[in-house]
Amino acid sequence: MISDVTAAVVKPISGFSRGFSYPLRAFKFFRRKPGLLQYLAIPFLVNLLVFTVTVYFGLDLFQGMLETYAPSTDVWYGVLLYYLAWTVALLLTTVICFLFIHGDW
Repeated sequence: MISDVTAAVVKPISGFSRGFSYPLRAFKFFRRKPGLLQYLAIPFLVNLLVFTVTVYFGLDLFQGMLETYAPSTDVWYGVLLYYLAWTVALLLTTVICFLFIHGDW
């Protein structure tokens, strides 16, 4: 049990700003313990490969669906819908990748 309830209160602003220092802290930690880098490098590269391939094929599939179902870009509203669809798709892909990387599901 927590004896001091005020110590358990989450302070989102200070936690957010403190989060920017964590990459520097991690860099210092791995400089002190370089043997741990081997356990970091392989999972990082595997995750990078999986995310890259997934995003590439997902956006390629989206491009194919857009060419099939969207109106032609010969008319003004076709161009507008094309770029609007790509903007929404890229924003959605960015949000989904961010949530997957941080595990906030």
